[in-house]
Amino acid sequence: MPPRKTPRLPTRPSGTAPTASQPPAPPLSAASGQRFYTIVLGSLAVLVWISHLIGATMLRRVLWGSHFYGYLPPIVLDLASVALVAVMVWALRPTPADGPAAATPSRAWPPAIRRAGWVALLFATAAFLWGFRIRHGFLGDASAMLQNIPLGERFHPRQPLTAVIHHYVYELTRRWFDAPGRSASDVTFDTVAISSTATGLLFLPLAVALGRALVEPAAESPPTAGRTLAPGGDGPLERRGIAWLATAVLLSQGYAQLFFGYAENYTFFTAALALYLWSGLGFVRGRLPLLAPAAAIVLAIAFNIAGAIILPSLGWLVVLGLARPGRRAASLRDAAIGLGLGLAAAWGLMALGGHYHPVAEFRYMVELALFGAHEHGRITYLFSLDHARDFYCLQLLIGPLGSLLFVPSALRTVVTRGLRDPRANFLMLAAGPALLASWVTGDLHLGFPRDWDLFSPYALLYVSAALHALASEPIRPRRLRSLLGLALATSLFHTASWIAVNGSFDRGFTRFQDLPISRGRTEFVVGYYYFTHGDPVRAKEWFARALRVYPANNAAHYHLGLYDMDEHRFEDAVRHFRVAVRMRPDKTNYRFELVDALVMAGRPAEARPELERLTRAVPGRAVFWACYGIVLRGVGEGVAARAALERAASLAPHDSLVGTLLRRVDEPDAYEWAVREAWDDLATR
Repeated sequence: MPPRKTPRLPTRPSGTAPTASQPPAPPLSAASGQRFYTIVLGSLAVLVWISHLIGATMLRRVLWGSHFYGYLPPIVLDLASVALVAVMVWALRPTPADGPAAATPSRAWPPAIRRAGWVALLFATAAFLWGFRIRHGFLGDASAMLQNIPLGERFHPRQPLTAVIHHYVYELTRRWFDAPGRSASDVTFDTVAISSTATGLLFLPLAVALGRALVEPAAESPPTAGRTLAPGGDGPLERRGIAWLATAVLLSQGYAQLFFGYAENYTFFTAALALYLWSGLGFVRGRLPLLAPAAAIVLAIAFNIAGAIILPSLGWLVVLGLARPGRRAASLRDAAIGLGLGLAAAWGLMALGGHYHPVAEFRYMVELALFGAHEHGRITYLFSLDHARDFYCLQLLIGPLGSLLFVPSALRTVVTRGLRDPRANFLMLAAGPALLASWVTGDLHLGFPRDWDLFSPYALLYVSAALHALASEPIRPRRLRSLLGLALATSLFHTASWIAVNGSFDRGFTRFQDLPISRGRTEFVVGYYYFTHGDPVRAKEWFARALRVYPANNAAHYHLGLYDMDEHRFEDAVRHFRVAVRMRPDKTNYRFELVDALVMAGRPAEARPELERLTRAVPGRAVFWACYGIVLRGVGEGVAARAALERAASLAPHDSLVGTLLRRVDEPDAYEWAVREAWDDLATR
């Protein structure tokens, strides 16, 4: 009698496609994972709640990542707290096990209704993003960008492709916002808001696709006591609901502020990162070729050179593809094509930016993050309580469920599953280097509270890795929905207040004045706002505050010197400009204003060496040579003065003022006449 064959058990759940992958991980304990994430998410909810309560009251000038309710009516914090506590009680309550309920059939809406729903959702999203858009440009380096775009800037060394898009969006849409009395910066602010909100619309479907990919069950998963054994609890509708909750968590983090008309360069980069994560997960599942994530990362780096920090995750995808015999040849081909795309993009950026080189620029960014401008006290700051405070506030601001959830999730994944989950490995390799880079970055040029946007796109990596880790646990669907609901409520409690504050100019401006940025930078920016809006009394008051906080604030010295020049206090102006030049010897405008003050104070001999440096630094600027000729005439060097003016005339042959100076250079009163009649015209060019 032939031996009886033992029937084979199915190796994957019904409805999933087989893929070549690593051997499945051993079954996890549903109770262990459920208990772990219940504790972690419950603790994070309490931490976020307490941080906002304290930040809005006693530590308003300290916890800058969670003080937003302090700028809203008190009732708002009360209602939001009640809502969050109610969700916490609901989410953390004991829940009965999911029983073997009858399977619920999957109902699909007709295609026409689905399309209409997407159109309605996109219109509603556009109205929401535009209606609650940020109303001020105090954050990031927005002020410089808003000034430079109208002047024709179309390239930025660190965000090259982004600057190109901003330029053309400005050219196409500026007429929509131009009106009598509106400055060029005001118009530019609105054109940048157009591109920001439009990218937010693009990010919406990307987030939906990414949310589904993150919570999709493993292609091969052994039966466990968790979700896979709940006959009616892990069907298509169940998974779809979990995916929508994960998508909502992705959309409700603090980096979402970028899509609310934010005036900076990181919206396109964030959307490109979402595309990269989705395509990378698609490659791991065998649904997309390696070329898809390779092309996405090239696009992300073209938007922001700092995107090169996630290249290790692409390297992991290449290794994974080469380790699968059935995909080895295709992966080699796609890796070569991806490398070609990267080289072509680098060549295009170099052609667009002149002497620009992407690799050198990335190296500069790394050195700037690690060493700064070699300013005093940088290493001390890295190990200070101020740095710990700034890092915590930054991660809370761009999250709150970014790195604060990613770190414990990654540790649990490594401990319980090792490195057997290729999707988790990909996501952790994308998120880990970015988080490490943000930790080792010292005090930034604008300060962490203003430069928050430099790090905000990477929070998408953190929360994506954390969501996948959570969804990969064999947690019962009912409890998983509760945990995702708590994650969503915690995120909304934080991010809604952040957006509400920035949606009002007055609230945003008041908040900015409370930001704990070192070296008098907060006070200077406030003074500069009044300086550009015709309020000299308050401008000088805030510039003086900046110097009381930090006597070496070069920008405050410079602007106070400008006021002294207007009020003919030339000696005071010389004192301010000297400090500014000493702190920033690379700024030609500082040095030229010092020359102006010295000449007006009757000290041409002291102005001479400053003009010599200017003519060496910028030899093609005619006004520097013309002023140099006047100063040389003032110290009695007529021959050298004529040579300098001849050089100015050769650089500006049609400048009648330079021609007049050259004709009169040998007259006895040439210097006195030039200072009286020509100097002011030259100095204000």
